[in-house]
Amino acid sequence: MTKTLKIAFTGNAVLTPPYPDNLGPIQQKLYAVMPGARRVRQSDLRPDQINAQFAFLKFPYRHLVVTEDDDRDADYKYPDTRDTTTGLCFLEREHLFIEQPPHEQTLTFDSSPATGTPTTSSTGVGWIARWRDFAATGNSGLKRDILNVAGDYSRVQIDAGHVSSGFISEPIARIDFDYGDDPPTRSYAQEIVVTLTYDDSTPYVTLRSAPFKPFPGGSAEPSALRFDWYDAPEIKILFGNGSLSSILNALKEPPLAGNDHDGDYDIEFEVLYDIINIQPDSQNRLPLPRIISNEILRVPCVASMIDLISPEGTAATTTADVTTTAIASKDARRQPRAVRAQRRKP
Repeated sequence: MTKTLKIAFTGNAVLTPPYPDNLGPIQQKLYAVMPGARRVRQSDLRPDQINAQFAFLKFPYRHLVVTEDDDRDADYKYPDTRDTTTGLCFLEREHLFIEQPPHEQTLTFDSSPATGTPTTSSTGVGWIARWRDFAATGNSGLKRDILNVAGDYSRVQIDAGHVSSGFISEPIARIDFDYGDDPPTRSYAQEIVVTLTYDDSTPYVTLRSAPFKPFPGGSAEPSALRFDWYDAPEIKILFGNGSLSSILNALKEPPLAGNDHDGDYDIEFEVLYDIINIQPDSQNRLPLPRIISNEILRVPCVASMIDLISPEGTAATTTADVTTTAIASKDARRQPRAVRAQRRKP
């Protein structure tokens, strides 16, 4: 008998490496990066503002074990502290990893068809947004050293597992990224899901956190979240990055995938450019999800996958293994952004 840990990612999270075209297994670690953006900022679609964004972890509270000194409790308990069903931890400038290795020794990818119209049972990785596809001319890539230096982001490392897509609610919107001369229009996965398999004799898994260099108000001490299966065959935890309203949507039962925006663009997507390099298109624009399905008012949260590319456009060859210690370095600072072309007003 086996049991599983499912780790899902949604919202403004970007994962590397992306799934390969042949969907064959790869002997690489998977990393998810969620940029810190805890202050309101001006959008490129003026005069709109981008709400503060918070990286978070959502989990079923009954599986959390808090007994040892370094065990971490939920920052927010839903619906209340007396009858908690869901726990929420806010993440800030930390590196997280699973301590117990799973059965899987490589990254494998769900090869289910990704054609036609998806449903909540669709799992093929072909539904996942890949930057090399929707921004094919932009030479996009995760900024150099994001995986082995500290900065204003949170980072999750997964050593092996089975990668699939997830859709948590319908109707499922069709979007494009309003980038390039002929942007493709399609549905994209609402979650990227990684499944880890364990023996039935494994009582729990531990999610370790190694904080980056101490910062005002931050903690310098490592911490841990321990999850016990008890009598359940599966534990599902969700990493995300979004505004408080999108986090509230994630806490609802059933959860909602997306934000209610005053327009048809997900302007919160812009925070990813703190950690991603890409060339603007011929109209000096960067990709920005735009809803095409007029009957759907909710703009979907899109987690995406991207290559790890250096500024010179060559693939990075080494990545430091940072699973055991926190890394200290200068904080990554956001550079002033160039003025972009005004996008279409909703």
